[in-house]
Amino acid sequence: MHWHPMFLGVRFMLVAVVRAWARPPEDWWPCELATGVVDWPKLKKQMQVIAGWDPGKSAMMQQVHIDLLVALWGRVKEWHRQDTDCPLGELSFRWQLLASQTSQELSDAFQHISEGTEDTWIDSLMKSAWEDLMSLSATWQEIVESRWPIFSAVAMTAGKLSGRRSHEQRTGGAQVVNSEPGDCKHEEETRRRFEELLDEDLIASPKLLESALATEWVRRCPVAVATVYVLAAEFHLRAREDGLLLQPSEAERGLLRRAEGKIRSHRDMRLLLSSWPLWRALDRFTCSGVINATVVSASPPAKGWLWLFVSRARAADQDLVVSNRIRADRAVHCPREFTTLMERVAQSQHPSRNKLKVVEVGAHYGDCSLWASAVFSPKVSCVGVEADPSRWERFQRAKVANRFEDDTLLALHGFVADPLQSSVVHDPSLQESQYFRFIPRLTVDGIIREPVDVLKVHTNGGEHLVLLGAHATFARGVRAVVVAVFNSTLGLRSALFLAKRGYEVRIGSQRLQPGKLRRASYIGKILEAEGRKQMVGTHPRLVS
Repeated sequence: MHWHPMFLGVRFMLVAVVRAWARPPEDWWPCELATGVVDWPKLKKQMQVIAGWDPGKSAMMQQVHIDLLVALWGRVKEWHRQDTDCPLGELSFRWQLLASQTSQELSDAFQHISEGTEDTWIDSLMKSAWEDLMSLSATWQEIVESRWPIFSAVAMTAGKLSGRRSHEQRTGGAQVVNSEPGDCKHEEETRRRFEELLDEDLIASPKLLESALATEWVRRCPVAVATVYVLAAEFHLRAREDGLLLQPSEAERGLLRRAEGKIRSHRDMRLLLSSWPLWRALDRFTCSGVINATVVSASPPAKGWLWLFVSRARAADQDLVVSNRIRADRAVHCPREFTTLMERVAQSQHPSRNKLKVVEVGAHYGDCSLWASAVFSPKVSCVGVEADPSRWERFQRAKVANRFEDDTLLALHGFVADPLQSSVVHDPSLQESQYFRFIPRLTVDGIIREPVDVLKVHTNGGEHLVLLGAHATFARGVRAVVVAVFNSTLGLRSALFLAKRGYEVRIGSQRLQPGKLRRASYIGKILEAEGRKQMVGTHPRLVS
């Protein structure tokens, strides 16, 4: 019997569907539905945004952390639910809750499990979380594609355990059972080189990877071999992303399968104690550095989506949370104060002017400059300035990838301030940078020679200095300003600068009273009441 090609296609599709349903649905299911018990998509986004932050550090605690931990604690007694609607999400939550414990608590739990004396909920949690991670029917590739940040929480947990073990070895204290499976106790130079690559967000070269695998003591250590395979897979991933390709290559998939096979064949929980950075490498492999992001605006944008280039490093500080948020939302990141103001200014644009002029100081990855270019192109001319070399490089790549011409978007590299204060650095990331002395010193007046429609400033503490370097620009005319408020004292300085020039200044829904701009506490109370960190100034004569 000869089947028509169309019927053969339908037959193959039905076979694929049957096979998919026949597969155990407990962990490969992407959990994209909000059930009556848990809003899985919302909670997954929350976990993606805070991935890499230590919930145990109060300085990093935010409302999203609190909401997430409440959800986790509410499910402490349900670790072994057989009827769960999203076990991949449940497992992510369990590892996130483990990661929120102290090094001592995790070390004690590991000791109890090793001795067979587990009697606390943390003991039970750690044992079940490891067993379930090793027995998942979902492959590591499927976990990566699901975008659940399991490996981020595993990496943080493993880091605390291995760090505690190292401390106990140095101090001679009572130490946990810490022998790594396999022979993993030889020369450490290669391992340290891989750690440095992860610390600096650099990629491992094929030569380094090949030389590592050619070393006998590396081949005898399963976690070392798995680390090399993951970093080799990442080499292919980055090459693919550089070409703006979305689908993983077979080489990439194959190397990840080899790494997974090495670990699953051992299953020994002592793999969590290894000083080899396997779990960090897996976490970074999960962090896409190139995002196909949606452009969201009140009016139809000229471009509906953009390529964005973000950091693969996890959120060790507030700045890197932006990368996590872009990965989670798959949307261009820009504060709503700026987007709302831009749309208002565009509506009141004088017909005689051909283009809106937008200046963004502290452009990060080009966040709002890219958004404005996508929404208002070709009737906009944006200038974005970023001081950090790595962020500026990603901004420039996004400009080129999205084919914005210079008359629409300029991505400049430089440190912007008052010319009398150009050596003062407020951004902590720049203070620590060895490249700071090579960063060009700029002022707004030095780069802008025309009236500006919207000026946005976010420089992590130097916003008032940027304004002081823009006297001539304000004299020519700046219709509206959005200024980040780093703290109440610096916010007061920015507010005074704008109020003296006739601007109506708001934080959230509250309009600042010029007569009360004497104390920083006035700004502080409004910041606390509004829960916003952006100050908006509009000139009544220039914006209707």
